[in-house]
Amino acid sequence: MWNTVATVEKEPLAIVIALYFVVQFLTAYRWYFILHRLHQLVPFVQILYYSIMGQASALLLPGQLSGDIVKLMAISYDRPGKAAFALSVVVDKLSVLIAIAALALFGTIGWGPVSKLAKLSVGASAILAIVIPCLVVVCRIRTIKLPHHQTVIRSERLLWLCRYPLRVLKESSSLPRLSVGDIIVVVMLALMLQIASTAGAYFVAASVNIRIDPIDWLAINSIISLVQILPLTVGGLGTREGVFGAILGLYAIPITQAVTLSLIGFGLFVILTSLCWFVLSVLLTRKKTARL
Repeated sequence: MWNTVATVEKEPLAIVIALYFVVQFLTAYRWYFILHRLHQLVPFVQILYYSIMGQASALLLPGQLSGDIVKLMAISYDRPGKAAFALSVVVDKLSVLIAIAALALFGTIGWGPVSKLAKLSVGASAILAIVIPCLVVVCRIRTIKLPHHQTVIRSERLLWLCRYPLRVLKESSSLPRLSVGDIIVVVMLALMLQIASTAGAYFVAASVNIRIDPIDWLAINSIISLVQILPLTVGGLGTREGVFGAILGLYAIPITQAVTLSLIGFGLFVILTSLCWFVLSVLLTRKKTARL
């Protein structure tokens, strides 16, 4: 692994750093777009800050879902309309799942070993078949009535954990619907984000002399992205490296080189995310202090 690190090429890593900021912009803008369609006028800089906060939190928590919960709690704290924020995070995550599955399915048309994984195309198709209707429902359906559930919740202490999600569901009935055009824009932004993420992974691999067809990388990066969403290990460590080693082993790439690739990408993400979070924290704190 040390020999691999010692031969890392610097030029591809410069491209990776540039793509990181593209990914952060697309991530924050997609959430900004959704919130504005739900009539939550939060400044873009704040949304960018909470988005990066969620990603930074996910480095210390199991899976990206944990980071989504953190950013939801942070942005909705002391703000009215918590149902809108909760719905925005759900729409955001569903659009990402659609983009991951779509690119994984597209990646199976290549000629590399990953294209021969039959379960990949079946799994990606299943995710699309389930998640697309779910996205349409949460964006369009607003007729939710829960009188009986509220009665049960008041009478049964065992169901106290259901109060918040059911209250959010009830409040969401008064939220504006997202149009079909809005849904398409959100999904397209998620696809652009996932393509930029794949390009970043491709250039990280190029920096350690791993050359794989870009179409294959669409499928590989989609698998890695899906694994990182699941709350399996803290920051995805171990699981991500194991998946990288298994997949790249199909291309006769040594496990040490695959693990080094994963750790370099993770290290860059940690450094850049921490730095961005710190800079945004300082800027927002100074702005708040100036107002006071």
